Amino acid sequence: MVCIATVVPYRIPATDALSVSMPAEVASYPGELERIAGVLTKHASAWARELRAEGVR
Repeated sequence: MVCIATVVPYRIPATDALSVSMPAEVASYPGELERIAGVLTKHASAWARELRAEGVR
């Protein structure tokens, strides 16, 4: 298994993260780790914006 994680940047210091685990053979596809990390980071940033907009700190 391979795990990719990213911080949810709505608190300083950061206290939360999103992560995903996948079979190692999936992670071996060319560019797949970078693609998945980009998707995870995009969604973590969107979630952080929503949390900040709702006043969650």
